[in-house]
Amino acid sequence: LEVSRVIKSMQREIITVQIGRCGNRVGTKFWEIIANEHGIEPDGFYRGDSPLQLERIGVYFNEMRRQKYCPRAIFIGSESRVLDTVHFSPYGDLFKPNHSLCYLSSNSYKGHYAEEMDIEVIMDIIRREAEISDELQGFQLIHSLGGSTGSRSGSSIITKIREEYPNRILSSFSMFPTPKISDALVTESYNVTLATHHLIENVDETFCIENEALRNISLHTLKITQPTYHDFDHIASMAMSGVTSFLRFPGQLNSDLHELGVSMIPLPKLHFLMFGCTPLPIHSFAESELVNTNYLIQQLFDERYMMTTYNPRNGRYLAASAMFRGPISMHDLETQISNIRMTMIPGCIPKNIKLGTCDIPTRGTKNTAVSLFNATAIQEIFANIRLKYTAMFQHKTFFHWYKSEGMEEAEFVEVDNTIKDLITEYQQYEVVSNDEDWIDEVDDGMEAVNDMEQPDQK
Repeated sequence: LEVSRVIKSMQREIITVQIGRCGNRVGTKFWEIIANEHGIEPDGFYRGDSPLQLERIGVYFNEMRRQKYCPRAIFIGSESRVLDTVHFSPYGDLFKPNHSLCYLSSNSYKGHYAEEMDIEVIMDIIRREAEISDELQGFQLIHSLGGSTGSRSGSSIITKIREEYPNRILSSFSMFPTPKISDALVTESYNVTLATHHLIENVDETFCIENEALRNISLHTLKITQPTYHDFDHIASMAMSGVTSFLRFPGQLNSDLHELGVSMIPLPKLHFLMFGCTPLPIHSFAESELVNTNYLIQQLFDERYMMTTYNPRNGRYLAASAMFRGPISMHDLETQISNIRMTMIPGCIPKNIKLGTCDIPTRGTKNTAVSLFNATAIQEIFANIRLKYTAMFQHKTFFHWYKSEGMEEAEFVEVDNTIKDLITEYQQYEVVSNDEDWIDEVDDGMEAVNDMEQPDQK
């Protein structure tokens, strides 16, 4: 197959920004997986076996000279060894060396108020990547909320991107910490809360990943006796590969970030999405057996395969989508879901779920399924964040660190109120009701999103 003879459909680019130790670990693994799915070898050249691999490759990859492909990725870290792991990884030669920036950081939230020079250097790199895009659709951030770099620098970058590219979709894969898997920063609760505030105010679509869920999947689903960060990164990146398959391969479901927002986010603030993937192969390049579709469907709606610990059925579904990858027709899929729905407990499968198929399976599998939910159960994450935050802020624990860097007490109160209002909004739509006013309000929200103009071409 000659790449030059492949006819590519119109593609709208996504620029990925990886921030901090966690963001770069997970992001680097993500690139390894999707490069393999698109038939891109570690040297950057295509050696795949299906024209579908190249049809929308321009969304995440830039075609360089001699038909060599390079990820549209930027790497931000506070330690040189973090960025070294990116460039010395199996697919490290794919990445542009001048798209990495390392700078010193502190334990405070100073980065959101100072370090403007570093932020401006980062924005220069982002601008250069945006300028070579034909029709930029948006940005994708990968970061952790608990660490100093992922939360602090992540918030600064989110704010700057929103200011400079207001008509582009800003999405994030955001890792929420847990006491059982934590870098033990004494200011973690502040970091998470302040970063969450920026996600609420400035991000359009947030894909939520909890470290606790990754730990549970490792221990109980994959039966890994002593899971490591390597295991957690693998699980997260596999699920990210699955949920971005909507965007990377041809199909009618959530084909770009704007369409995904229209179908999944009925109200602007309620943009925190839960997702899952099944099966999850364990660090293996060898292809697994074909999974029975009925079994796959039932696993898809099982919280044990979700990237968050909260069961979406413990609340209300606001929207739901599922992508099935591998040899299955849409007709067969709809029939089997209809049959399974009659045998399962009511509510296990959302009534208005949108379905899509993709012929290219996840690496290491013959068929997989990916679920994507907007559900009110996600409010539990924010309730726990508030609980820990208020316990510290009541006594002004470590507040002097932030005050010395220019933050005021009123800002901390505002941040708390923002999260409190988000929880209230989720609770408002949690009660199952036939009230027409509720239906009309959600419909009005959906119409408002649908009326949004598509981002202008650059």
